[in-house]
Amino acid sequence: MTRRPSVDDPTSTSADAFTTPASLASPADSGMEDVAEAMGVGDTSAVRTINRGAFSTVTLVLDRMSGRYCALKATRKADLLRTGAALSVVREKQALLALQPHPFVVQLFWTAQDANHLYMLLQLGLGGDLRGVLLRRRQSSYGPALAGEQVRFYASVLVLVLEHLHGKGFVYRDLKPDNVLLDERGYPLLCDFGTAVHVGSSGRALTITGTWEYAAPEQLEGRGATMAADWWALGVLCFECLTDGLPFPFAEDDATQSPAHVLECIARRVHTYKMAEQLSAAAADFVGGMLQTDERRRWEAALGARSAAFFAGVPWDAVPSRTATAPYVPDLRGPADTSNFSYADLRTDGDGDGDGEDLEDRGARHHAAWEAF
Repeated sequence: MTRRPSVDDPTSTSADAFTTPASLASPADSGMEDVAEAMGVGDTSAVRTINRGAFSTVTLVLDRMSGRYCALKATRKADLLRTGAALSVVREKQALLALQPHPFVVQLFWTAQDANHLYMLLQLGLGGDLRGVLLRRRQSSYGPALAGEQVRFYASVLVLVLEHLHGKGFVYRDLKPDNVLLDERGYPLLCDFGTAVHVGSSGRALTITGTWEYAAPEQLEGRGATMAADWWALGVLCFECLTDGLPFPFAEDDATQSPAHVLECIARRVHTYKMAEQLSAAAADFVGGMLQTDERRRWEAALGARSAAFFAGVPWDAVPSRTATAPYVPDLRGPADTSNFSYADLRTDGDGDGDGEDLEDRGARHHAAWEAF
């Protein structure tokens, strides 16, 4: 088992890879034994699973070397190979290393691998994700939509994050509430960089990825994504937070659902969505700039995002110092409180490692893709 520290690993004294113990302490919650046995990563203690996706499982762990609680993301190699996504985790690591340090990009501490999994030890966002904030708000007595002040706070941070990504030549391609974590002070952290790709100052990523509800028209048309696509997604996200709805909604169970169908929804609503009663004039103006269907006009609006009336009074130079109190601060009982995470979707669907023949047949690619992970 080889653990490769990142440049900002607080437990690292050298940039060289080093060997770590191949065991985990017994997990605190039931059902974690198999996960702990499969991981065998680092000097860490598993606490509980906090998220499970198509390819990955994220576990709250204690890194005993640093004494801090972190998120350990374990991605199944067989699933990556089976879907032709072998390089996605490598690209995610490369993006995180290139973008660090930044106060609002989730920090990568180290990476490791074994025969079946790729591992990333990441900064923990104990406030859950922005999707969870929206869901809890919907169930509260305050009404489903977030207050304009709260959305302005999140949006100002995301403006800075997108400027940072784009300044480094990356396009993110999947900005949505699910990928915005909140730390213990309520500040956003952008996470999940598996779709991020380096395109330079004016390049275009042609592969189809992301989430349709937040995809820009050019992505849906198959013309790929420039940095302007990220600003479209920010517009959708802000609209959703302000109104508790999407600007261009479509039925998720619609049998005709396709990129063309989503484009039709955009065409039907592009001139009316700003009439939502929850939108102030300033908010409608900002969101409208981000949701320009013309890439060039959208990019021009993005260049002037900081000066939008919606952000009046935002101390842009002070935001990275995190001195202001966030509009919403998670109520936490301690550094391992996972109450802000939802467990409804934590189903166990097998180990996901596939059969040995598949791995053997594609073994050369298997080793080549992850040799230096």
